Amino acid sequence: MSKLDRYKILIRHLTKSGVVASQRELGQKMGYNNPSAFSQVINGKTQEPKLFTQKLKDLVPNLNLEWLENGTGTMFGDENEEIQQTANKQVQVNEDSLDFITAGGEAFSSMIVRMMNEKQIAPYGLLADKDREIAELNRQIGKLEALLEVAKKGTAQQVGNAAVADVG
Repeated sequence: MSKLDRYKILIRHLTKSGVVASQRELGQKMGYNNPSAFSQVINGKTQEPKLFTQKLKDLVPNLNLEWLENGTGTMFGDENEEIQQTANKQVQVNEDSLDFITAGGEAFSSMIVRMMNEKQIAPYGLLADKDREIAELNRQIGKLEALLEVAKKGTAQQVGNAAVADVG
C-alpha cells in the first residue's frame, strides 16, 4: 500500500468518525484555501509540501507517522485512545439527560412534564385522541370513495342508455 493510499484511508476514517465533514474541510483546516491544491497533493499530482504530514499530525495528535510514512504499525499510535475519542464524540449528554441519569425516575417524570408544557412533546392522551380521529377520518374517506365509485357506475350506465336511445 502506498503513502497516497494511506492518505485516502486516513481521510475516509476522519470523515466517517466525524473529525471532519469532508476532504475539503480537512484541506481547509490544514491551510489550503484552494480545494484542488489539497486534492492534488493527496492524489500525488503535485509534490507533498515539507510540513504536510506535520500539519496532519497537528490536526490528529494520535496519528502514527510511522504508519503514514511507511505503513508500519496502526493508523493511530494508541488505538484505545482513538476509540475513546470516537466514543466521546458520539455520546453527547445535555443537562436534562444528566439530571435524569443522576436523579432517576422522578427526574424523568418531571422532565417529561416540562417537555409537554413547553410543547416539545405531546401528551400520550392527546396522541391517542388524534389516532382515533385519524382512524375515523380514514373510515369516512373509505365511505366517500365507495359512494364515488357507485356514482361513476351510475353515470356510465346513464350515458350508455342515452347512446342506445340515440341509435334506435
